[in-house]
Amino acid sequence: MLGEGERWLVQPRELDLGPETAGRFWTPGVRTGVNAGSHLTRAAVAAPVLGILHAPTVTRAIELQNAIGSGYVAALHTRDTADLDLWLDGVEAAVLRVNRPTTGAVVQREPVGGWGEAVVGDVAMSGGPNRLVTLGTWRPSSGGAASSTLHLRGLDSRITALIEAAQPTLSYEAFDWLRRGALSDAVAWDREFGRVKDVSRLGVERNLWRYRPTDVAVRATGDAAWHAVLRVLVAAVRSGSTFSLSTPVGLPAAVRHLLGESGVAVSVESDTEWLQRLSGGVANVAEAVVAADDALDAELIDTSVGGSRPSRVRLVGPAATTAGLRAAIAETVAGEVSSTVYADEVTTAGRLELLPFLREQSVSIAAFRGGRRDAWSAEVI
Repeated sequence: MLGEGERWLVQPRELDLGPETAGRFWTPGVRTGVNAGSHLTRAAVAAPVLGILHAPTVTRAIELQNAIGSGYVAALHTRDTADLDLWLDGVEAAVLRVNRPTTGAVVQREPVGGWGEAVVGDVAMSGGPNRLVTLGTWRPSSGGAASSTLHLRGLDSRITALIEAAQPTLSYEAFDWLRRGALSDAVAWDREFGRVKDVSRLGVERNLWRYRPTDVAVRATGDAAWHAVLRVLVAAVRSGSTFSLSTPVGLPAAVRHLLGESGVAVSVESDTEWLQRLSGGVANVAEAVVAADDALDAELIDTSVGGSRPSRVRLVGPAATTAGLRAAIAETVAGEVSSTVYADEVTTAGRLELLPFLREQSVSIAAFRGGRRDAWSAEVI
């Protein structure tokens, strides 16, 4: 059934393959006049139907592409490096294809996964370097030799400032543990998370792997170790992500002041109060989706403002406590799957602690033209 303003450019017709297949087989169809609030863009339609949305600019096209919200695969056909740069910076999907089909992924070369509504839980993209990492649970190792010095050389200045602000509240052992975690983050960032990689090196095709920051709500339990809370904050700062902190106890003045200057929202509240806020965010997002469905003029709904639900939650505290809070979160969101909860124990391993604050993204770009290699996109990414 066509929506308001829609028409068939190519109308599907039923194939007569016998009475037992009546209504099951149709030729493909193409409809135009589709907008961001139409049923075709909001539901998984199991039919060979292509819907065309019209946009006057690349910026508007990106907005429409993101408004669909599935976050699985997005594609662009262009030879304009400026358009490519704009699209890569703004598109919200896990699998990006440039001048290529959107199907036919190959393990390792083109990992697959999803963002937004196309991902459930804290799993990593299939075929990517973090797939096995997320299939188990992790806990900090016991023991370990203490450092002979407590220098902070080699760390980002923002992280150094945070650790130094908290130093008066930490024991020697806790400070050393936190410092080693920050150094591990620096190594992991340099080797993996801060790089754009092409491990296949095909030449005629650029299959790139990169990480993008995401918004995270950090919630500490009442019995969370202070150095563990700081460890998560250090990873959050290193990732460059937008994050907030909710805790049932107040923070030391120097740390609170530093976070405030950095624009990090800090809330002192009970578990009940925090869950109520989370519930309010779920309601706001649901209302926005309903509004988008009703928006026949394709005006986009901003669900990122006041009280909206975070895409990820990082719980900090003993396993027994976070398990109960995780169950309470599941009850609060009532079946909503687009928020992911990370509740593993906090470790010094940057390879683990940075992952909740970053989203994986694979970018596949055709790099040949007229039978010759053409690295036209290299100046952009």
